[in-house]
Amino acid sequence: PVQRKIYPADISTLVAMDQNGDGTLEIVTDVDLDMSGMQSWAPLLLKTVNGYSAVAIPKDGYAQPVVIPAGNGRYPFTSITLAGGDDPTQQVRSNSNGIGSLVSARRQSTWTIQRYLRSSSGPGQSLQPLPLGLARNAHLDFIVIDWPDGLIQTELPSRSDGDEDIPSLTAGSQDHIVETQRLASSCPVIFAFNGKRMNFVSDVLGVAGIGYMIEPGTYGKPRPFERFPMPPGSLRPDSDGQLHLVVCEPMEEVCYLDGVSLTGWQLPAGWNIAIDERMSIEGPTPTGKELFYRESISPVAARNDRNEDVLPALLTIDGNPAPPGVRDQRFIGRLEHEHVLELEFPEPLDQLSDPWLLMSGWIEYPYSQTMFASWQSGAKYNAPTLEARGCTGEWSVVQEHFGYPAGMPRTAAFPLADLPLDTTALRLRTNQEIYWDQLHVINAEPQPVNARKLTAPLVSAELSAVGYPKPVKQPHHRPDYNYAARTPLFDFQHQTGLYTDFGLVEDLVESADQNIVTIGPGEGITMSFEYPKGIDPETLHWVVDFHGWCKDRDRFTKTGRTLKPLPGNTPRANRMESGR
Repeated sequence: PVQRKIYPADISTLVAMDQNGDGTLEIVTDVDLDMSGMQSWAPLLLKTVNGYSAVAIPKDGYAQPVVIPAGNGRYPFTSITLAGGDDPTQQVRSNSNGIGSLVSARRQSTWTIQRYLRSSSGPGQSLQPLPLGLARNAHLDFIVIDWPDGLIQTELPSRSDGDEDIPSLTAGSQDHIVETQRLASSCPVIFAFNGKRMNFVSDVLGVAGIGYMIEPGTYGKPRPFERFPMPPGSLRPDSDGQLHLVVCEPMEEVCYLDGVSLTGWQLPAGWNIAIDERMSIEGPTPTGKELFYRESISPVAARNDRNEDVLPALLTIDGNPAPPGVRDQRFIGRLEHEHVLELEFPEPLDQLSDPWLLMSGWIEYPYSQTMFASWQSGAKYNAPTLEARGCTGEWSVVQEHFGYPAGMPRTAAFPLADLPLDTTALRLRTNQEIYWDQLHVINAEPQPVNARKLTAPLVSAELSAVGYPKPVKQPHHRPDYNYAARTPLFDFQHQTGLYTDFGLVEDLVESADQNIVTIGPGEGITMSFEYPKGIDPETLHWVVDFHGWCKDRDRFTKTGRTLKPLPGNTPRANRMESGR
């Protein structure tokens, strides 16, 4: 045999078998070796274009490992390496080396499907690249990566680097692919016509998630309704006197929408409205009732657990929240340390007749698999606890784990009952990743005598493939979407099952009667409502009532891969028998 020394491309694979002590091995060529006579062997990628070689330990005849190179006549290969994330400052959903990913490569009419890395091993396993054969092709058509967290990612044979397209997945290339960190699921999102364009508002029905794992065998109980107060100026009539809302799914989940109704409140000057809404963990259950108020008390001082002055961040809803602290890189939506806010008020809050804490902001939701991982590690998620300080100077608990704003930007409310005497300070503490944008106290009063409640009748509702609105990156991880920039396809999968036919669905959403519409990824309902004539839009406060449920496709969500079982308790004529 002809022998020559080589320097292996993957030292981590071969260093344990280094017999020369200098990082080299003997390569054996031009010899007919019987692999069945080897003690053990493992694949070795010496050169991408040639595909796998082999490194073997013979039983007899050789004193050291040998490398058997790729044979002649092979078609070329390309190769990839994977990573669950490459930014140490960001939380990642998959392990850093992408171990466990399923890679599917397409070239013309054929597929290659392999695990990264192999589930079996020879004398050792390494993080060497994964080669993929090209047959007679210059490049792969595309590859699909099913990451360990369940996200799907498609890569094409070129990638953009600024203004330049760089060829990839070609003969001899070795491409490093990092999992795209994106919001895979949350809840259905809403867009509203603001008089000029369709703008993103928030998500809804975050309180109505089905199958959400808290820990093995324990799942959250969905509340199938949410009353959502529209932000000022977010909903305005068009030139034809109609109001327009879109409820859609730009993520990998399904919404079972049962009913939508729109109510407007015309209030006297100086009055405002809030809703008893929040994600409730412990304590009183939200009622969804209207809270009318004139008096609002803002804090005069606010400091966090790092002794930072955060008062300016908490006075107005401006997308500039109080910084929550360092994120726990292991678990999405969890902080390394407890985030504490102490708020000082200019007058005793217990002397108000009906005080409520209004909390505007957003939360980074964990997923079912995140909850499983945190349970496995004994790392709990502690929902916000509210404390108060009265005339004694001692802090007392008003309510442990009372809840939080249920998703993307919104305003939640919590009743301040049984406060200590002369309460002039409140304290919030949590290790959840919550971005508090505004915190203030209101004094709820009975409905004003001359307040006027108006109902906007549903004119039309159409289910269609509206596409995927483009996510917009905002500071402080604030969610945002551009409805005008929608794509027809995205790397998301539908849960299996029959979906409601596209078309008009007014009869299914005009009332909450458990006749549901199923909205899958890239789909949405465009709704139009009749605007009450002769009413100044500036005087109206809109509240949208949503009835329904949602379910994501997370690996640990109960029945997350299918539409069934359908939510609710009664049969429903929802046109799914012959649906898509």
